[in-house]
Amino acid sequence: MEIISDQYWLILVFISILIITQWFIRLILKLKKRTSSIKKSTNFAFSIILLPTYIVFVYKAFTSLLAWPHIGSLTGILLFIVCPGICYQFYFLGLAVIKKQLKRWKTVRLCAVLAGIAIAAGLNNWAEEIAMKRFIDKLQPIVKLVAASTSLCGTTEDEIIEQMQKVGPVKGRLIYNADGFVLLYPGGSADIDGSTIYYFSKEMKWHIFHNDNQDEQKKFEQIIQSMRECGASQNRGPVQPDDDSKSV
Repeated sequence: MEIISDQYWLILVFISILIITQWFIRLILKLKKRTSSIKKSTNFAFSIILLPTYIVFVYKAFTSLLAWPHIGSLTGILLFIVCPGICYQFYFLGLAVIKKQLKRWKTVRLCAVLAGIAIAAGLNNWAEEIAMKRFIDKLQPIVKLVAASTSLCGTTEDEIIEQMQKVGPVKGRLIYNADGFVLLYPGGSADIDGSTIYYFSKEMKWHIFHNDNQDEQKKFEQIIQSMRECGASQNRGPVQPDDDSKSV
């Protein structure tokens, strides 16, 4: 499961305070029957503050999604909340700059929500692709090192394990048998189940699947059922899937 860092909560709280304050001031102006020019000035001022705040949040959220491979993300879900706001504020400020009246605001908001959802979906998919590509690039030297090793649990074992632990915040595992080897890492997800990332030498490619995917889980278990793990666990029998994959 992914843990959202405090910085995102702080930004969300700040955005919420701004929006609530804006609604409160609008209500006061409406009750006191202030002129439309004052309302426009107030809305414009809040939009000037909200838009860069939204953009900063999206930037920080997107960059955090690149840190580690995942299938779904809590941070990615937050993008679906913020991106529609960016679309609406851009439209509102654009009208303010050219000094035109906002008409059919309900239609505009609906279009902003749809456009924001599309943008958020695109950013999430893009982030997943980039995160996986960066991960594979980092692991490529290790794949070559393991493939060139004549004894996986021999003299090169310490070097391989050390390099695997430098890749990211979670522990990697090296599993092997006479037919090949598997490099295994836990991946992230938006729920508590997590995902699994692995490289299978016979196929010479990386895989990632959500741990709820029973078909992929069975395929993975068939691959590793006759394999053993280097290090302290090498004599304990066939390898079992790591529960750590549910805690990322």
